Amino acid sequence: MLIFFVVAALLITFFGSSVFVGAPYLPAHKKAIDQAVKNLNLSKDGRFLDLGCGDGKFLVAAAKEGHRCTGYELNLILFLITKVRLLKFKNAEVKLGNFWVKDFPKDTEVVYVFLLDKYMPKLNLKMEDESKRLNKNLSLISYIFEVPGKKVENKVGGLRFYSYENS
Repeated sequence: MLIFFVVAALLITFFGSSVFVGAPYLPAHKKAIDQAVKNLNLSKDGRFLDLGCGDGKFLVAAAKEGHRCTGYELNLILFLITKVRLLKFKNAEVKLGNFWVKDFPKDTEVVYVFLLDKYMPKLNLKMEDESKRLNKNLSLISYIFEVPGKKVENKVGGLRFYSYENS
């Protein structure tokens, strides 16, 4: 009985804590992942970021297409799952940590998120700050949720595409 409570506490800790910084673990549909990978529009030297990468399915799909990609994951269990999934890809990595407090790598061009609606204004500010800090334009792909007050450049299924111009 004690083991049950310990396991339950660990699962709540690992999976529940992410709700307070971005979103619970909910995997995107395969069709959405395929559509997003198809529309990444990265340069040869560009990097794709998946903020809150979960089980790494999107990173694997992007890596298979030859894209350089980095995922950030706060949940230790999902981080380890993703780490194992990415072992065969030299062009992909996952980092354990809170993406809100991390600077984007200098070669970042496209960012993907599947966050909760209430975090989208904070993400908008993060994207604006990173575009200025990196001194470059960035693209954002958001699954399901819109960035309030930001013009949607394109919409494909549940994906919304945004541009952040360095100004």
